[in-house]
Amino acid sequence: MLIFIFSNIVNSQSSQEQTIYNQDIKREFKPFGENGTIFTILQDNGQDDPNKKVLAIGTKQKPTSRISFNSEGLFDYFAPPEKDNVNPSFDVLNAAVYEGCLVIFYKIQGKPMISLYNTRKKNSDPITYQLSHNIDALSVDDTFVWAAYKTKNSTTIRPYVHSSSIGGKCSKFQMKDSSSGVVSYNVPVASPQTVISQHLTTSLKGVRHIYIFDKDNHVLLKYDYDPSLGTFTPVPGIINIGSACDVKFFYFDPKKDISYFMASYDDGYNIYAEKSEKSIKISNKKDTNNYCGPFASIDLDTYYSKPGDTSLYRYTPAFGINVTTPCFNQTNGKIEILLPNPNDYKVKWNDGSTALVRDKLKEGNYTFSFSLKDIDREINRKIFSLKAPDNPMLYAINQSCVGTANGIINFNSTKHDDLSYSYFYMCPNCTGSKVNKTTTSSTGKFSHLFGDFTYIFWLETVDSHGHKCVYDKTEITLENVVIDEPKIEYTNNTCYNSSDAQISILNYNPKKYLYKFASTQNITNTGIIYQIPTRDGSGFNIDIIDRISRCSSHVNVPIKSPPEPKYPVIFPVRPKCHGGTGTLDIKEIPGMKYIVTGPGGKTIMPLFVNKTFKYKNLHAGKYHVDFSIENDKSKVLCSAGRINFTLTEPKPVKLLETYIQAEDCSARSLADMIVYARGGTPLNGTTYFFDNKYSKNDGPFLNVSFWVDGIYKLNVSDANHCTVQYNNVTIKRPSKCQVHNINGIPHLGVNNQNNAHHSDTKKSKLGLILGLCLGIGIPFLIIGTALAVILIKKYAHFSSTPTPRNQPRPNTVPVFMGGKIHNIDNF
Repeated sequence: MLIFIFSNIVNSQSSQEQTIYNQDIKREFKPFGENGTIFTILQDNGQDDPNKKVLAIGTKQKPTSRISFNSEGLFDYFAPPEKDNVNPSFDVLNAAVYEGCLVIFYKIQGKPMISLYNTRKKNSDPITYQLSHNIDALSVDDTFVWAAYKTKNSTTIRPYVHSSSIGGKCSKFQMKDSSSGVVSYNVPVASPQTVISQHLTTSLKGVRHIYIFDKDNHVLLKYDYDPSLGTFTPVPGIINIGSACDVKFFYFDPKKDISYFMASYDDGYNIYAEKSEKSIKISNKKDTNNYCGPFASIDLDTYYSKPGDTSLYRYTPAFGINVTTPCFNQTNGKIEILLPNPNDYKVKWNDGSTALVRDKLKEGNYTFSFSLKDIDREINRKIFSLKAPDNPMLYAINQSCVGTANGIINFNSTKHDDLSYSYFYMCPNCTGSKVNKTTTSSTGKFSHLFGDFTYIFWLETVDSHGHKCVYDKTEITLENVVIDEPKIEYTNNTCYNSSDAQISILNYNPKKYLYKFASTQNITNTGIIYQIPTRDGSGFNIDIIDRISRCSSHVNVPIKSPPEPKYPVIFPVRPKCHGGTGTLDIKEIPGMKYIVTGPGGKTIMPLFVNKTFKYKNLHAGKYHVDFSIENDKSKVLCSAGRINFTLTEPKPVKLLETYIQAEDCSARSLADMIVYARGGTPLNGTTYFFDNKYSKNDGPFLNVSFWVDGIYKLNVSDANHCTVQYNNVTIKRPSKCQVHNINGIPHLGVNNQNNAHHSDTKKSKLGLILGLCLGIGIPFLIIGTALAVILIKKYAHFSSTPTPRNQPRPNTVPVFMGGKIHNIDNF
């Protein structure tokens, strides 16, 4: 047997705005499959009992059925045990209930049976009796089970006692006896559809009532009886029900001593008063449901099932509510009570208002009661909860990765099905196509956003009735994800081509970041990565990925490995001059150390310029460079070596002789007065530079054959400008062919004035006699001198370009002419 038990449910609506018609609660249960239809719906307990229940009883049942509970706790139902494959099922033919005493009439193998179930006791076995007749209608009150059944000429109604002093209520099923035999009453009812026995709490003056609905005659009959069943009297005045499908007790007014009944029809329900033909129609013309099926009511909350249906519905007939809940944090809520016939109802709010429309409401609970005007009783009390939507401007941010448009701003508050959402945003400072362009989203999720921009959002919601909520603009700045730069502490490899380097990530945070690197590396739970090879010097790559945004940062950690052992390249430069200093350059090899040791074991300290170690002021001698490679931290020596080299210096620049003397006065002897230089670094291997106050010449030697006899200063230099100064270069000819400067006048022959020493500091200088060619004798000297004087006066100068000869380049010689010494080329 299928039984649904519903408590008296308080209406609560939380939609933004909706019209409530016939949809308070709708549940569908099919415990017996598609064929397990609902046979009847019954109201349990008295009219003033706060624990009123509604039971829906299914058609199919077994004797072993017990009360079961559905998983939601919304109802109880009778169900046969799943393992009961022995007992046959039966069809329920009639049923009634009062305060947990459930009476079911059915047939097994054609035999009429009746069973009493005390639903207040779990797992109690039913009390079952076999009857001699069918039952067309049942009713249960605090004392009796009333059974009505048709006979040949009339209808019999018979009371059965279900209460005992030992077992209490619902403990037996016994026919009521009197002195004249079994108590039963014949009533003029053609078709007994429903029997309603008045509860003890609704009886006055010791008289109780029985109501019988004659469906064929469309009337409701009333009978009075005393509790001892001594009398059973029809009451004049019937209620014309019309073509009702069924009739149920609705309410008893003790002040007026009037009972009210609810009748169901195809198009709805009517309320009848027993002492009046007046009825109140509580149907809605717009309602197209068929209500000619099982039903029961708790006040105006009506439970029904469509004919042959498996579903149970609950609603309040002809009653509707428009509810507009306020916008978030606003006071624009509204409750409108919709009644097709407002004059038939009375409405009263908890604050005393009787208005059918309440507006300017804030979020909260609002209670009102309503009743039929002809019934002096609060029939229904309803509480409506005006629940504003969750703050629709709450949002979550997924930050953007730097340089990518993968940021997300999601307005993720709960969305209500009866609202349409239109989120808008614009980005005034964005570049490209999004500048001042308004974008719309119905979900509130905006993707593909760049970081480091401020976006402006606003929202409109509209319900099915056009009620609009507008939410002000909100500025949201979307930041880029900032991945913490790893703080690295590392230990170098011990030596080149080893794999024992390790790094420690001091701010290692595996809960926030995912660290990816070469799969061959190992990492501890404290962020130490070890066994790192760095053969190519490329460093160690780590990808740090933010676990939430999936943004990543690529970091290259330089792992310094000692260099590959090899000889360094050195660049020694010897001294340019004898007695000078040279240099040494060594290109840097990172990780390699150098110690340069010179003569006498002295360590030379370098300067470091442009990745080059420079050693200066190195004198000639033997040197060696010690080089080594070691690990910075462990000081393990990886490799070492030595390079020896010698700095040599040129020989000193010098003249082979400084005393130049002609052996005789022959032309050959006079023309062969030559000064030779040696040592140093001559230009092109032969050329030296000769310099004094009167001449600047270069060549392998200096021809002084035409210089005036005397002592001269002479500087001799090589290609590196290494210079030696002589103060004693002496030109000496035999006395017969000497040329002297005597008081500014050249004289040939012996000098008796003892002024043969020609100091470079005297103002008057001697000159050579120009005009003599090689091989000309002394007698022609005066003639040549005179000729030279004439030529000088005529041309004023001579070409500075030397005249080619068959001998080395001629020298410039001092010549005394016109009282002055002139430097002219020899020609």
